[in-house]
Amino acid sequence: MLICIDLSRLYFAVRSLNIAIDYEALLNMLEERAVGDIDIVGFTIADPSNTNQAKFIQKLEDLDVEVKVYPADTTPSFTPEISAEAARYEMDEVVVLSNDQNLIRVFDLLKEDGKRPTLCFFSDRLDPAWNPRIISGEVPFIDLSDPAIRKIITR
Repeated sequence: MLICIDLSRLYFAVRSLNIAIDYEALLNMLEERAVGDIDIVGFTIADPSNTNQAKFIQKLEDLDVEVKVYPADTTPSFTPEISAEAARYEMDEVVVLSNDQNLIRVFDLLKEDGKRPTLCFFSDRLDPAWNPRIISGEVPFIDLSDPAIRKIITR
């Protein structure tokens, strides 16, 4: 299974919800749902001189996350990068942590290619364009706002 994390969108969601994420617990929760090998890739922007960002990235790398870092002046939209990563991935299971509505078309294309994408995010911070697809069951969804999950992944 491939797990793609839009760390920028996750950061802003967590900040607006005024919660702290236990990233190890989050990754463990996702890994428990997997069958077989797991690859985790995170996408973010960072300023190399910001020591807090560097520590955070190192923490993720210590948790076996491949963190792809882009310059701080980059627009924090990783739809193309997530799309390419998911398309080139050999296994069929793909979990995407993002609320970006631009990934809707990507999910359609991944399904056409025989992949099984799952969306994972906080339902209270999800772009409304996802709702009809989630409600209909067209897009499998892991809701980080679910009280049981939220209790596990927050500090």
